[in-house]
This record gives sequence, C-alpha cells and structure tokens, in this order.
Amino acid sequence: MGIGGAQQVVLELINGLAQKGFQIDLCVFFRTPEDASVIALLDDRVEFVTLLGEQIELEADHRGFLRKLFFLLAMPVRILKGALKGVFIKYDAVHTNLLIGSFFSYSLRGILQILKKTPPVFVETYHADLTSTQRLEKNIFYFLWKGLDVLVLELRKKDIQTIQKKFSKVRVEYIPFGISLIPDKSELTKKRQDFIAKYDELSLDTSPLNIVSITRLNNSEKRVNKLIDLIKHLHTDLGSPFRFILCGDGPDRKEIEKQIIELDISNFVIQTGFVDDPFQPLSIATVFLQIGIEDRAGIAALQAASIGVPVVTVQGDSEWKIRANDNELFYTSSSMNELVAHMKKLLLDNNYHKLESERNKRVVEEEFMADAMVDRYFEVYLDILASLPEKKDVEKR
Repeated sequence: MGIGGAQQVVLELINGLAQKGFQIDLCVFFRTPEDASVIALLDDRVEFVTLLGEQIELEADHRGFLRKLFFLLAMPVRILKGALKGVFIKYDAVHTNLLIGSFFSYSLRGILQILKKTPPVFVETYHADLTSTQRLEKNIFYFLWKGLDVLVLELRKKDIQTIQKKFSKVRVEYIPFGISLIPDKSELTKKRQDFIAKYDELSLDTSPLNIVSITRLNNSEKRVNKLIDLIKHLHTDLGSPFRFILCGDGPDRKEIEKQIIELDISNFVIQTGFVDDPFQPLSIATVFLQIGIEDRAGIAALQAASIGVPVVTVQGDSEWKIRANDNELFYTSSSMNELVAHMKKLLLDNNYHKLESERNKRVVEEEFMADAMVDRYFEVYLDILASLPEKKDVEKR
C-alpha cells in the first residue's frame, strides 16, 4: 500500500465505497510495518486477499529493490496462472494505484485479451503530479496507462490537458483527495500529551513555536531539501525561537541529515522518523510546511488545516503562477523571501495566525472532505459499471 498520503486516500476510498454497498477485495503486493496502523482501520466488509501468491514483507517501502524487481518480473506468470484458474473473472473492476499496480493492470488486461476472456474495467488513481515525476517513471506510466479505461487525477489540474492529449481513448477524471477522522479537542489534547511524552528529552512542551512537516524523505519527488533551505533562511532572518519537526522516512534520510548538519541548524531541528499517527505531531504545530503543487497540498497538510494549523507550501511547479482570478486554497510561493515573510508573520502575529487558521479550516471543510471524494468516485463507478454485460453465476466484486 505504500506509506503516507496515497495510503490514506486508498483507505478512505475503500471504506467509503464499502459503506455504499460495493463488494471490495483488497490486494496488497508488499507489506511493511508502517502498513499495520492503516490496515487496522479497514471496514470489516473489505476482504484482504492475495491474488498473486504470498505478500512480500519489507523493512520499509523504499527498501528491498531486488525482491521487488523479482516480484515484478514474475508477475505476468502469476497473473497467467490466476487467469487460467478463473481467479479474476468475478471482478467487474480492477482499481490500482502506484507504479507496480499500473504494471499489474496492464499485464492482466493483455493476458485476458490473449485468453479471449472478458476483462474487467481498469481504473487507476494517479496520486502524484507530472511535474515532480521523474522522466523515466513518467514515460513508463504513459506506456502502461494506454490500457486503462479510467484514469483519476487528484492533484495538478494542468495534468488533465496533457494526459487527455496523449490518451484520447482513456476517460480522465479529476477528483481531489479528501480526509475524514478529524479528532476533537479532547482527542488532540491526548495526542499532544502522547507525542510530548514520546520525545520528552527534547522538551517539546517548552517550545510554543513549532513548524512541522510530515513527508516522505525523497528529494527528487518531495524536495525536502528545499524545505530545509527555507528553514535555514527563516532561522537567519528570525533567529531560532522555533523548532522544526521533520516527520517521515525515505531513501534520502541520510542526505537530509547531512544537509541539516552542514547548514548548522541541527540544534533546533528534530527528526522523528515515520509516525503512525500524524495528528500527534500536528497537535503541537504552529505552522505546517510542505511542498505544494499549484494551490494544493498533500494529505498531511489537509489534516493539519482541518485542526486549524495554517499550511504553507513551497511551490513545486515552476510553470504555475498565482493570478488574480485563481482560487487560492493554501498559501504558496516559490520566492524564499515571500515564504520567510509569511512564516514570520504566522509565528509572531497571533491575530494573523488566527485568521489563517480559520481560513485553512474552511478550505478543508469546503473543498477536501472524504465524503465528497467518495461520492465522485461512486458516480464514476455507477456510470462505468452500468455499461458492463451482466455476469451470470459469478459473485461480482
């Protein structure tokens, strides 16, 4: 399932569709220790299945390259065996996400065509954006997406035009991701206490100004190095009456630790590693910081805004410019000076912080709730499934 925002979107969607009456089987190719907290939240009506043999257990999702590669190479053979046994015939739709999921659906579609079996509808959610996707990975996606029936985008609106031009036969939908499970004040107080107790030696409770970032530590995709640079600039301008709490793990963790040391800011930067419950660090946050695309941000940012933590995003799309008629959701800029000035105001001006806190909560309530996301997917599924021929004597899923 991966870790982070994409995993949370999958959880919200699965549970939402199950509650609306769909029968859902969830197939996970790789398992990591971080998966446990999310999988525990699955609706009881969702069945956890293995369609391609045993799952591979990994220490973390960015490790085990050779094991993943071997699994990928063996996948078409495993799919063929399953197809010959009729494993996939009961499914009306196969909904995948992330690169290996794309390869799975592409291979399954090709094998079912060779065997002259009626394929299910193939749906995929693209959780990233084209501007932050590496060229090789982007080209692989372009190749694999040709066989899709529906591709759902959820982040960069400009990508819709690019993809529609490339794939005239693929239905492209734009459905922004949404969140639920917003804790109440008593829950947040408990989460704050738990987080402070966990990092008691860092005296978090004595630092009222905390900038929090929850992200995968991957510079090529998440550009965490830019966030570190911004913190250095803010420290130079403001001094250090704040802490920067960086939560997450990933392939560039050592490189990021080295950058923090070289910039001489390690005395007020705290790295927690992966956090099971994002609301724990968010409960002590004054400001949430993240790379953003257009005027949107990731799941952790939505969770922050939902409890009134102002979100600041370093603009990750060099082609996007804020125009007067844009609906600016979260504060974003590519200018280091503008970002520093805005963050200083949030940290030092209580009235301004309150205004931004209330505005951010409204943005989430009006634009990014899970119910709205699930309803949009529900409409898409009803539409595509209505056109399918009826399958007799098969329990559909």
